Amino acid sequence: MNINKEFYCDVLIVGGGIAGLIAAERALKVFKRVCIADSSKICFGASYFPLKATLGIQATKDENDYDKYYEDITNMGKGVENPELIKTYIKNIKRDVYLLKRIGFKPWLRKDSRPACFAKYSRNIFLINDWNGARKRANKIFRKNKRLKIFEGSSLIRIIKNNDKVYGAIFQNKDKFFFIKSKVIILAAGGIAGNYKNSLYPKKINGTCHITALDAGAYAQNM
Repeated sequence: MNINKEFYCDVLIVGGGIAGLIAAERALKVFKRVCIADSSKICFGASYFPLKATLGIQATKDENDYDKYYEDITNMGKGVENPELIKTYIKNIKRDVYLLKRIGFKPWLRKDSRPACFAKYSRNIFLINDWNGARKRANKIFRKNKRLKIFEGSSLIRIIKNNDKVYGAIFQNKDKFFFIKSKVIILAAGGIAGNYKNSLYPKKINGTCHITALDAGAYAQNM
């Protein structure tokens, strides 16, 4: 493997969907140099899948709803959920829904309060749609930021460590390989649903990034 080019950034984000763009928006508030690498294009993948209908985000009502929401999610998790991740979501989701506006979406509150498909208790639901409009707005927001470098068509091949600490990552773009040096790597690449035999997603949407994380020493755990 010949490395053709080398880059450096403070924070490297793998994945250009909703999670990746929110991570980039947050990182740019603190760090000088941020990179996004995506195997396709930003605003692509499962987050912006055109056949998807309106997406709902259930928000915690208030502090009295914390335990009930935790109960709803853990009942669905069947023992493989991540307790700390659930607590973080429950505590912050109502406050952080506005971040979707920062990446081009226009969330609105559903008029009726209702339980999610997995939930016992009802709560407020924020909705987003208009994937094409959100994609255009996000591209306009992020491509003009000179402190953000975007690598599209670039697949994560390997995470490099030095003394058991993240050192950077190797990517492949067509027949070329390049290295991005960074002490912080955020894996925001989803696509796990694309690995199932019966899936509505295109073949390009898959969870190969998670395999790379496992190779680097991470372990897989459900929410």
